[in-house]
Amino acid sequence: MYHFHFTNIAKKSLDNITPRDRERIVKKLSFLKHTQNINSFLKPLRNLLPATHRVRVGSYRLLVKQTDEENILVLKIWHRREIYK
Repeated sequence: MYHFHFTNIAKKSLDNITPRDRERIVKKLSFLKHTQNINSFLKPLRNLLPATHRVRVGSYRLLVKQTDEENILVLKIWHRREIYK
């Protein structure tokens, strides 16, 4: 079982998202929390440190860092058109 931790930036971003999209993000994270092989759902990133992986949820993108085998740090939650700027 995986544990998700949020940075302050990710918490603020999640609070500013519409309730419908926020519910979709929480549902996706709870699904990933109980997944056996989470690496099949996390897409690796190159040249965007400190983030190591990304997750797409609707029109939002979550940048995450897998700190160890069970802990994942959510760094940013932004709309897909703005995340890499």
